[in-house]
Amino acid sequence: MLPVRKQLHYHAPSIWVGSCFTENIGQRLQQAKLPTHINPFGILYNPVSIAHCISRLLNEQPFTAADINEHQQQYFSFYHHHTRFASNTPEACLTNINQNLTKSAAFLRQSRFLFVTFGTAWVYTLLSTGQVVGNCHKLPANRFDKQLLSIAQIVDTYKTLLTQLFAQQPDMQVVFTLSPVRHWADGAVANQRSKAQLLVAIHQICELFPQSSSYFPAYELMMDDLRDYRFYTPDMLHPNTTAIDYIYQHFEQAYLHPNAQQLQTQIAKIQTAAQHRPFNPHTEAHQRFVQNTLQQIKQLQQQYPNLNFDQEIQQFLNPQLSSLL
Repeated sequence: MLPVRKQLHYHAPSIWVGSCFTENIGQRLQQAKLPTHINPFGILYNPVSIAHCISRLLNEQPFTAADINEHQQQYFSFYHHHTRFASNTPEACLTNINQNLTKSAAFLRQSRFLFVTFGTAWVYTLLSTGQVVGNCHKLPANRFDKQLLSIAQIVDTYKTLLTQLFAQQPDMQVVFTLSPVRHWADGAVANQRSKAQLLVAIHQICELFPQSSSYFPAYELMMDDLRDYRFYTPDMLHPNTTAIDYIYQHFEQAYLHPNAQQLQTQIAKIQTAAQHRPFNPHTEAHQRFVQNTLQQIKQLQQQYPNLNFDQEIQQFLNPQLSSLL
């Protein structure tokens, strides 16, 4: 794997948008306490919905009542929002969506990295409006038209989007990945067609922006390095923990600055120590252990004021309560 020009560190926020594989890797960074924001609108799979999400954040354009839909007394947005934003009143749904938009747009403005994971090139278009939806919200299939995006459509969409992004944030680095999760509902052949379209499109986009974009081969690591169903969950579609660990190891070697890797290791040791449950927490030896670890936390927070160890401190100071966390 080729070395990258810029790497993640604890002063370089990153925002992650895309499929559930985005969450698998992004959550590893969150666990290591790197400044990370994952899927502002919820999980998204197709490139058009992902691009609309990023564009909306970039322009910080509020949603209006016209963007809210209703089905079976649930109010939601077809505009690429996950069902977690749904509510039983249109006002609550809109407030939730716009509060999240404001927060996420602010995070994007301070971010140094944008990670984008494509899952499928198949899109569903709402017949009544012609709008590509990010989530069908379990509405009847006859309300949608299913189409396969062309390579040109994907490339043109991101040429426009990234030109605007880099004009506003010239130091931003965009990293594309292709999700190794199989979309088996489309069938084996349709899934492979979709992945092939996405892969070619990603590389054409990176060729258009060679100084500001790159590709991380999560798909190839899963399909070519691991290449066995023992690395999948029981549904045989999603990578299991062992596979995600393997891919993350390659990711951190490529994209995580060596200093950040060292700090990540220190944080992991503190987290492991906080989870330790002594047979007798009142012994002098355990109290020394607790005080030494709390001192390590204090020293790290002096170097990195943004690090939050509230949960770990709570676990040390009140182990009975922390067992419920």
